[in-house]
Amino acid sequence: MNKQTFLWGSIPSEWTIQNLNELTTYISRGKQPKYVDYSEIRALNQKAIRWGFIDNSVLKYHNPEVKVDEKHFIKKGDVVINSTGTGTVGRTYYFGYSPEQIFADSHVTLVRTNSEVLNPQFLMYQLSTKAYQHFIEGSFLAGSTGQVEFNKSKVQQLPILLPTISEQNSIANILSSLDEKIELNNQMNETLEEIAEGLFKRWFVDFEFPNEEGQPYKSSGGEMVESELGMIPYNWKSGVLGDLIYVQNGYAFKGKDLMEHGEVGIIKIKNISSNTVDIINTQYISEILASKVDTKFKLCGTNLLIAMTGAEVGKIGLVPLNKKELYLNQRVGCIKELVPGGESYAYNYLLRPEAQEMIQAKAVGSAQPNISGGCKIKCVNS
Repeated sequence: MNKQTFLWGSIPSEWTIQNLNELTTYISRGKQPKYVDYSEIRALNQKAIRWGFIDNSVLKYHNPEVKVDEKHFIKKGDVVINSTGTGTVGRTYYFGYSPEQIFADSHVTLVRTNSEVLNPQFLMYQLSTKAYQHFIEGSFLAGSTGQVEFNKSKVQQLPILLPTISEQNSIANILSSLDEKIELNNQMNETLEEIAEGLFKRWFVDFEFPNEEGQPYKSSGGEMVESELGMIPYNWKSGVLGDLIYVQNGYAFKGKDLMEHGEVGIIKIKNISSNTVDIINTQYISEILASKVDTKFKLCGTNLLIAMTGAEVGKIGLVPLNKKELYLNQRVGCIKELVPGGESYAYNYLLRPEAQEMIQAKAVGSAQPNISGGCKIKCVNS
């Protein structure tokens, strides 16, 4: 590889490229755990390593009677890399804190840098870039049994772009500051979502919206009448979501037209997660094809999407505000309002367990559950 270019193109002449093993004090696969139901010692598995965080809910416990060499236990400043598994291999996380009694299992590679020449957080950011992940997928994976493998020797050979240590520190500080702001925004969004859910429940489940005197309607003696959904406020009515919204189904893009790189992203069911939509890890179509697709399939920020088929039928997510050109794939629906406020009502209503239960009950299909765009889910409205 020419030292004047790297994965992203030209690089400053004073920057260098070195193999990772020249910049570290320790690189090794972890230890196979002896699992127990619970202990004080946890094993870090590939499923727990996510982009930007560790999913503690899927960590497993190790039998303390089976000794594990201290070198396998994770310390502050360590970098871990998923080393097996289609779709997860190459996923990287940096421990900027000292975790309590946790070691890497045998599917995870543990990396300790020589901090005088390589900032470990800078390493994590470099390995996490889409260009580097594609590079790993295309050049460094092996496997003979259908299980992709990122073995130790390949990890050691990884070419690392190396600015001066002061530049690495500056880059890592800037990016970590942005990460902190993103996390803060996520926390604020979660708080606002909890507030919205609380208000929705107060109005449309508990019927404690303010009456004319500003008092809670139901508990202040507000008149209630029978409906097919039970007792509801006087002058309210029961109906279906289809009275308020409709669902625009996605476009049936052909597999041969989908690409791993491009400018026009395609949103699939797998992009819907945790009530939001991942617009980064998408497949793409050409701009020429996009120009031929009806604009009704084009997405924009704040669109509300719903999974129409599969094991996760009914899950919803909001498209974040963005400047990326996005189109909706088949098996995903985009919720559009028929009346003002219909989309907001649908979002809060579909988050509720009883709404999801009704969706599951209505899902039909022999091979996999699916719902139509008819929106026959029962609800109440004022």
